[in-house]
Amino acid sequence: MKKILMTSFIVGSFGLAHAANIFVGGLIGYENADAKVKVYNDINDAEAIDSADQDNSVLGLKAGYVFNSNHRADVTFEKTNHRSGLVMIPFSLNYTYITNWRVFNTKPFVGAGAGIIKWSETIICEPDSSKLDFNGRMWQVRAGTAYEASPNVELQIFYRYRKACFDGKSCDVSGNDINVDLDDVHTNGIFFGVNYIF
Repeated sequence: MKKILMTSFIVGSFGLAHAANIFVGGLIGYENADAKVKVYNDINDAEAIDSADQDNSVLGLKAGYVFNSNHRADVTFEKTNHRSGLVMIPFSLNYTYITNWRVFNTKPFVGAGAGIIKWSETIICEPDSSKLDFNGRMWQVRAGTAYEASPNVELQIFYRYRKACFDGKSCDVSGNDINVDLDDVHTNGIFFGVNYIF
């Protein structure tokens, strides 16, 4: 009786481990970023607003967990080169729902996520500094299709919309206290990804 119970436990545990898989992957994409840069001069009580609209390339790495055929979660790191400096997402937590509808090994999916974001903007403030680093928070949604190239390899193409908000920064220009804010920051982009499921 003990042998039967032990055998059942081992078989059940193996099935559970096999059904919940770890995966790693990468992504590459091209997105349009739109932001408003507000610069406020405290002495003159003057505000200037500059709108930035530019196209950027994106690279990312991720690691995640497949709960079942429909639900998965991942942690992603991304790096974006933009004209003024660098946008980096050191951490984002994402959820993906993959539908059961299949055509030629391809399934549609939708997802959402949130995380922290850093933006380096080239604004000359202090004589020995040419950029300001902004820290913020972001959320994103995406939709696309996933193609099962093999039992372990999955290819993705998807659209993503992202919205971010940042904390303001202060700097000194010739004795004037300048406040700089990034407002209404959002991106739209098309991405390609690959996942390897262990």
